[in-house]
Amino acid sequence: MTFATQLEEILLIKSSLLPGESLEFEDDEEADNLRPPNPLGMNYFKALEVLSQTGTLPEGSQDIYQTPLTFTVAAGSISITVTLGDTYPETPDDWRVSIHGEMMSRQRQELWDKRLKERVKDLLKDEESNIVYQLLCDYALPLISEEASQAEPHVEDISAPHKPDTLPCVPFHALLSSHHLISPQKRKSLLKWSQELKLSGFAKVGYPGIIYAEGAKDEVEEFVQRIKQMQWLALRVRFVEPVPNMERDSSQPGWKEVSKVGEAIEEMKRKGREKLIVNLGFGAGE
Repeated sequence: MTFATQLEEILLIKSSLLPGESLEFEDDEEADNLRPPNPLGMNYFKALEVLSQTGTLPEGSQDIYQTPLTFTVAAGSISITVTLGDTYPETPDDWRVSIHGEMMSRQRQELWDKRLKERVKDLLKDEESNIVYQLLCDYALPLISEEASQAEPHVEDISAPHKPDTLPCVPFHALLSSHHLISPQKRKSLLKWSQELKLSGFAKVGYPGIIYAEGAKDEVEEFVQRIKQMQWLALRVRFVEPVPNMERDSSQPGWKEVSKVGEAIEEMKRKGREKLIVNLGFGAGE
């Protein structure tokens, strides 16, 4: 039971990663080298793939389980390594986390170690579930991304002519995903807010949940903020940005619901933006 529970949380983490982020099992290579060959060629990643597709662990997966189970999540040049003890999550503090990076100074690493310890302490105090997921996906990875964006130098093109500060109104759009979108109350709220804020878009209900909205910048940002204030499982804001200059008309006013990932991709296809959703991994298994 522990192995299945641990893999389910790791699957939740893997499903929430953004482009440029990755997850690797450090034990898979050791398993291939040190243990007798699994007759089904099973390792952690293959077990995770089957769990994602079927909701259950495959035959032979228990044979590869050895404690502690270690995996690493990488974001750019920074890696976070997590080691799960054999009683996690029944024993919420039976795990370890460490952070390291190619260009990370000792001072910065000490700062990150302090941040992670304090966050873990808060999660344990609040008796939260999926503590490792919450530490990585709700705290560490967004903070790493924010620090990276702030560190990118701004280069001004001095050869370009000076333009006035007043800019034309550029439409914005946002894409969010969650583990699921089923709640009738959430669906009613999305419809109500889209009408109130004069947004167009859609919600893909079921598993996973996908939300896409387009409209004026302030209204799109307000829409995203309202969504973030609701209770979600694995909510990720994939992007909030100006609408790219596509040849096709973004048309299709109003809000609608779809039930399949393929239908969500078709909605984006009408706008000439299907790659924005396909490149995030949605629809890869369909």
